[in-house]
Amino acid sequence: MITANARAARVLHQAYAATQQSQGYQAWTTPSVQDWQSWTADLWRQAFYTYPDLPLLLDTQQERVLWKRIQQREAVAVVSPDSLAHLSQQAYALLSRYCAHDQRRQPWTTLDSEHFRSWAAAFDAECSRRGWASSSRCDELLASLVEEGRIPAPAELLCTGFDRLLPSQQRLLDALHARGTLLGDLDSETPPGSRTLICANELREEITACATWCREQLASDPSLRIGILVPDLKSVQPAIDRIFRSILTPRDTSILAAASRPPYEFSLGSPLASVPVVRAALLLLKWLTTPLPEEEATWLLLSGFLATSEGEALTLAALDARWRDTGALSPELPLETARRKLSSAAPAVAQRLLQTLRLVQERPRRWSEWTELAPQLLEAAGWPGHRTPDSAQYQAQQRLDHLFDQLAALDFDASQTTFRDFVRTLTAQASETIFSLESYDAPIQVMGAMEASGQRFDILWFLGIDDQAWPLRGRAHPLLPAALQRKHNMPHASPQQDWELAHAVTLRIAASAPVCVFSYSRQAASGESRCSPLLSSLVATEPKPATAFLQQPRSASAVSLETIPDDSGVLTWPQQRTAGGSEVLKRQAACPFQAFAMGRLHTAVLNRTERGLTAAERGKLLHQALEQLWSAGFTTRDQLINATATGSLASLLQSAVAAIFAPYSREAAGDNWMLTYLEGEQQRLITLLGHWLAIEAQRGPFTVEHVEKRLDNIDISGLRLNLRADRVDRLPEGGHFLIDYKTSLVTSNAWQGERPDEPQLPVYALFGGIDDLQGVLFAQLRANACKFEGLIAAETNAHFAALPKDIAKIGDIYGDTGPEAWESALLNLAADFLHGEAAVNPLHGAKTCRYCALPGLCRVAELQALTEEDNDDDEG
Repeated sequence: MITANARAARVLHQAYAATQQSQGYQAWTTPSVQDWQSWTADLWRQAFYTYPDLPLLLDTQQERVLWKRIQQREAVAVVSPDSLAHLSQQAYALLSRYCAHDQRRQPWTTLDSEHFRSWAAAFDAECSRRGWASSSRCDELLASLVEEGRIPAPAELLCTGFDRLLPSQQRLLDALHARGTLLGDLDSETPPGSRTLICANELREEITACATWCREQLASDPSLRIGILVPDLKSVQPAIDRIFRSILTPRDTSILAAASRPPYEFSLGSPLASVPVVRAALLLLKWLTTPLPEEEATWLLLSGFLATSEGEALTLAALDARWRDTGALSPELPLETARRKLSSAAPAVAQRLLQTLRLVQERPRRWSEWTELAPQLLEAAGWPGHRTPDSAQYQAQQRLDHLFDQLAALDFDASQTTFRDFVRTLTAQASETIFSLESYDAPIQVMGAMEASGQRFDILWFLGIDDQAWPLRGRAHPLLPAALQRKHNMPHASPQQDWELAHAVTLRIAASAPVCVFSYSRQAASGESRCSPLLSSLVATEPKPATAFLQQPRSASAVSLETIPDDSGVLTWPQQRTAGGSEVLKRQAACPFQAFAMGRLHTAVLNRTERGLTAAERGKLLHQALEQLWSAGFTTRDQLINATATGSLASLLQSAVAAIFAPYSREAAGDNWMLTYLEGEQQRLITLLGHWLAIEAQRGPFTVEHVEKRLDNIDISGLRLNLRADRVDRLPEGGHFLIDYKTSLVTSNAWQGERPDEPQLPVYALFGGIDDLQGVLFAQLRANACKFEGLIAAETNAHFAALPKDIAKIGDIYGDTGPEAWESALLNLAADFLHGEAAVNPLHGAKTCRYCALPGLCRVAELQALTEEDNDDDEG
């Protein structure tokens, strides 16, 4: 018995075993049931060992290597040689399956198809010379062997689950029939039963209705085998998994819940490269050849697959967070750099990485040598870690071992490769390899419409069959002439061909269960949709609303909830503890929850390294340069003017900027690109500072009394803060200006309101203990946008008289927006923080949340009001 796919063969084996057990048998002969690919592979293997003149069938990766070699000259002109080889391999396989290789004898009309025709001829010539053949020609070669009488024909052959036989398959079956094999079809139609059409408003509602229906069906009869079919499972699998899990196994949605098997499973696997234990192995091998991007290095260090103990895993996690705060100039981390950083905090890990590095040699080796060395490298580094593997991890590791064996077969042509190319090929192959866990025969089987061939269900739901999704649409192959593809009815060669195949599949699905539900959504991702016209002959009734399924009562009795009063309140803030700087009040004003999380829960933002300097680092360098200039270069306006007049200002700027950039230049030693970049950044800062000091020189007389002045143990209604003022200037009359440098766009309006955006300067002004304060000013330092903005006493207005109004935007400090208006707002913010006010209440709605690092903690996205406000702002 031959099935269309491996899943159908497995189901038949399980059904046969269940039948034998029900009849009291404890042992029985395994039935001869195979999927087509396994059956033909076995036939060829038997023939190959019997007749030594037969060619070696290349596997997928061997064939890919040969295509790349043939296309080596053209590969320099394409973006991805691997993709070109993959396309050519697909085109050749189509010609094989549709028995159309004879069409290559005539010239083709398009340039791309002519290129492929020449590549295919070279491929055939190389295979003929070396005694190879494409595995796509297996059916054709077997048919010839059957016709020649070199393969015995079985007495009887039953086929099941084939929506349509390929021409190459039909040729093999015809050859067997001609040699006396009795051919049969096991497919039998299920008597027409219940067929229901459901219409939902959108996909989420449709999936929710389906999950609710499944829950009720299993509650009434746990022995049911339910099929959930989808035209394109890959696109909706995450949504189905999320909704099914929340409805069918709600306890599993908790991160604290123990792993359990849900009552559903998917036929579609995931790329092997995405399975955590395999991804860790691939990243580690990649790290031996090239620096890893920060995100990948972080994932690997935190994955636990490099740690030999739980304590080591926590150490690696802490080190990763610490590295992100070091101000590195590159977001890529070489393995040798990581090893040096680990040597003190995690010496055992560093030693394992050193041992791994010593094992790698860049000289080319045979593929089989690399496949033997790679597991040794992984083991030397500590992979797969200290945790006992569960079933899923064990299966993934076994599949990776099998992949190593497959790559060893690339020795078929005695070629050698570098370790870098070996890792690249291994990663590409792992990305193409679909990994599925062994089926545990869950009562609910979720699969694609094409994968369900040859299977029977007790009840079935065909999900998402709107007019845009079904029939499935695709594009004709780009390397084959369109006329040839239409002539041989190749996939997606014409809309009619897609329609006919989908119609056959729909009829097969409708006959695979006595109870069938079909559903679609009015609103699809690409716009409004209707029911697929393919259902017009199957379901004659009007669609029912999906809400009818959502309102079904639970079969189980409702669970009574226990109410537990929480009178614990919030712990008061210890008065002797310093809460930090003015940033505490800024966060409290922006969103109380943000202040609570970062101030009380000590939630820290995981920094992300960028290539070059970040905006924060540029601001820090600017502060350092100005501190050095105003403390060591000059301290008064007159000294500044004199330095400008004598020409010494340029050298002061040059030396100050060079001094603060020195640590960065040392870190970038040997990286010419980064050194050139840093030189540009230094020149940019010198230019900006020169422009700013020219503005300072036009002010009235002043003396810089303090730079980066520390204001410790400031008390705001019981809230203790440590502050640092950028600069305090003393005027000739004795008054003081408080100045805060900013590299972003600022306005003094940010000091206003009960929840000011920038409370820093008001805090300094009111609680910093600065005598005779005559002005509070932002100093905005931005290219082509330098200015002073703030509030000063009216009697000091002449101080900025020489500056244009757009460079000195000054108001009255004793007006309605001055210190008296600030005090109550700051006292209220301090009191709210001390009392643990932690409401999720962003000051400017979605705008405040846009740059906040805590959305996963406060779950602000679940507040519909924020989304609506953001939409209103965008429209405005």
